[in-house]
Amino acid sequence: MVKKSLFVKAALIACCMLKLSAEQQATFNKKAFVEKNYQTLLKDFAQKSVLECDFIENTKDIDEKNIESLTFSPCGNYLLVGAGAHGAILVELASGNKKNLYQQHVLPTVTSVAFNNDGTTAIVGRDLGVDFFTITSFDNIIKSATQELEQQPCSLATCGQGCCTYVGAAQLHYLFRDVTNNSDQEQLTSFSLNTPGSLLYSVACHPGGKFLLANASDHTSYFFNLSSGSTVTLSGEGVIRCSAFIPNTQQYVVGSDDHTVTIVNFDGSSAKTLTHDSAVTAIACSPEGEYIFSGTEDGILALWKHETDQVLAVSLGKPINAISGNVAGKWLAVATGDTVHLIPTIDYFAQEMSEQELQEVRTPTTN
Repeated sequence: MVKKSLFVKAALIACCMLKLSAEQQATFNKKAFVEKNYQTLLKDFAQKSVLECDFIENTKDIDEKNIESLTFSPCGNYLLVGAGAHGAILVELASGNKKNLYQQHVLPTVTSVAFNNDGTTAIVGRDLGVDFFTITSFDNIIKSATQELEQQPCSLATCGQGCCTYVGAAQLHYLFRDVTNNSDQEQLTSFSLNTPGSLLYSVACHPGGKFLLANASDHTSYFFNLSSGSTVTLSGEGVIRCSAFIPNTQQYVVGSDDHTVTIVNFDGSSAKTLTHDSAVTAIACSPEGEYIFSGTEDGILALWKHETDQVLAVSLGKPINAISGNVAGKWLAVATGDTVHLIPTIDYFAQEMSEQELQEVRTPTTN
């Protein structure tokens, strides 16, 4: 089991001048160069581009302004933001335009958001229900269906095939819905928790739709095999708040109040652990499963290349509520309070910047 502390790495973003010798240039490896100098590249990028956007309008009558969840659309055109008491905000990334999916004067409290597999349906979990919005274009969005629930849904997850949506409520119930065809046929399926009265915090669905993760207040993560009906549990010292399946593996990753990010095999055995300095509140993975992104209560965003145990960390200054990566693997959307940070990934710099541009990166001169 590998453990690393992020205290030193996250204290400051390194400042250095990047130069390559002629011999190094001959065998220049862009990906390796970016990994080594990612923090410097990110700081240089931040000097030129706006990475923060206030997605919640200033309102005097509502004190709570936390963004609860967010997700990129599969096509990469949109970012859907669950803004708590401020509704659900759809952002057109190319133009920067945004609109609230709820037009009424009194907005619902949105707890979770998701898209179907082709991005044509936005799914919003809110007070005692789930709403489905059909997106023809940014200017043509209609609420196409609604499912009322007895409890407020806390989390949504859709499988990669777009055939089902799982809605986690205060108790472990799941709603099956065909979102590919936007079918009205629904089936409510229940699973049992080990501890009666435990609350559900989050759910995640395997891209193939065969497995489901549920994290509850009894310090347990439940791994459900939806084909066989079997359940494997993982218990820890702290409450497991978040989880994600690692693409192209038989593993998933969980984040806990005990400050750990743990990679878990499908049989329930732990593979590796990364240790933060505060509770882990958000988890995401890169499209190929190479990197695990974790966010913490003390505002640290970590990029963990788990095969080599390389860790890069950046401080965002505020508790991180949610993380989402786009399908292309080039951008992360990270929510802190009422702000969404759009952060370029290692793959962005490696694929979008030329060798010359990487070599010319300079940090600002300080007086």
